[in-house]
Amino acid sequence: MKNYHSIFVFILAFFMFIQFVPCEPCFAYWIWTPEIGKWINPKYAVKPTPKEQFDWAFNLYQEKEYSKAAGEFDKLVFNYPNSKYAPSALYYRGICLEKMDYYYEAYCSYDKILRMYPTFENIKEIIKREFNIGEGFLGGEKRKIMGMKMFPSLECAIEIFESIAENAPFSEYGVKAQFNVGVALKKDKKYIEAKEAFEKVTLNYPDSETVKKAKFEIADCFFQASRQPEYEQTATRQAINGFTQLLKDETQDKSLTQEAQKRLLALQEKDAEHLFHIARFYERIRKYESASIYYKEIIDKYSQTSFVAKAEKQLKILQEKKK
Repeated sequence: MKNYHSIFVFILAFFMFIQFVPCEPCFAYWIWTPEIGKWINPKYAVKPTPKEQFDWAFNLYQEKEYSKAAGEFDKLVFNYPNSKYAPSALYYRGICLEKMDYYYEAYCSYDKILRMYPTFENIKEIIKREFNIGEGFLGGEKRKIMGMKMFPSLECAIEIFESIAENAPFSEYGVKAQFNVGVALKKDKKYIEAKEAFEKVTLNYPDSETVKKAKFEIADCFFQASRQPEYEQTATRQAINGFTQLLKDETQDKSLTQEAQKRLLALQEKDAEHLFHIARFYERIRKYESASIYYKEIIDKYSQTSFVAKAEKQLKILQEKKK
């Protein structure tokens, strides 16, 4: 499916390029500069100093010429990466891109600051903006490509939250970002990966209140995975253990406790059914002792399920057969 998307985007970009790019002679943009002895294109030329380039770009930004401003800020970063104006240029470039709804591209601009200029004065504001962009993608925001909002992108949300958790783990958004990595993976039905992301919350932020929610989500990931044939029985048992431990925690939120009780009962019903079918199998092949063991396990472990009465009934029948 991803390959089809890539082909579609390429074809769309090609036709948009043909339709909207003006067909002017390329040589019309180039002029000879005797000072440096080169041909230059004024449209793409950078100002002589980083301050002049920043002032020029910032003026466009103030005039709300966001597309042009973003391009000029980009020139500054490319030509003067070690300048003191470079991180500010990336910051305002990101804002310009946000104004145009190019949220992923804005995140890339902010993320570059985190990686290259970690001491930038507006670093808290940048982390906040990244987090908000990630929440947008998590909530269903579509990524804008070639001027059009095309595809919802949980992958973008995962990338953004992972970046925050990695580059700003002790910021006020660190634990939230790590938790949201799990939420996004779970939403994408990647339950085992989601479980691992929630486990990182419990390991990296043991004193956070978010740990309680993370423990519920870990158990719930097993609950969701138990519906998939390849994980069914193993995940069912792990989910039962997880919810059982959760219910023993007296400090747990009531809303999560009630939800855990519902999930636990459903899981117990499912496992009791599985044990009942195994017992019936042994009964059919006349291995009555083995069948009795499974019926007794249902009665001992899953007293609240509907299979207790069935197990008791079959045990009585087996006892009569023994006589």
